[in-house]
Amino acid sequence: MLIFFCPPISGSDHGIKAQGDGWLLTVALIEGNNLASVDSGGFSDPYVVFTCNGKVRTSSIKFQKSNPLWNGEYHNPLNKLNTVLV
Repeated sequence: MLIFFCPPISGSDHGIKAQGDGWLLTVALIEGNNLASVDSGGFSDPYVVFTCNGKVRTSSIKFQKSNPLWNGEYHNPLNKLNTVLV
């Protein structure tokens, strides 16, 4: 699974930017490649679960896909920059 996030670099937001009194983290979920099949038809029904600051976000399910394509963004408000994304 490909999940893209870059830490902040001076002069560019790279996925994180100030919002009010805190920060907004943007995670882009792009695609999965050659995922293991879990059913007898040779496919999977993949989805991704993000956890950030105790808040859980779940992607859409891609039914019967071994190479799913999401091309989605998830936005998570942060209170501080040392937050962990799982």
